[in-house]
Amino acid sequence: MKLRNVGEGLLLLMAGVVTAKDEKKHHAMYHGEHSADNRTSLNLPPAMKLHQLKNMRAHLAAVQEIVVQLGKENFEGASQIAH
Repeated sequence: MKLRNVGEGLLLLMAGVVTAKDEKKHHAMYHGEHSADNRTSLNLPPAMKLHQLKNMRAHLAAVQEIVVQLGKENFEGASQIAH
């Protein structure tokens, strides 16, 4: 039962992941439209930037599917995805 609650908690956490567009809206609403963006660009070449984004999206998709499997108490399935 405890693991199920953890799985459900993780599922709710992942459901709260926002897109970059939503993050921009949040930033504008709570920090003012003209707040400085203090992030540092890595100045990656376009091909490397695309590769990095694909990699990050694949990791996010894997984590989301792991959370789904944990919510279903399918621990073997979650383990297979994780490896």
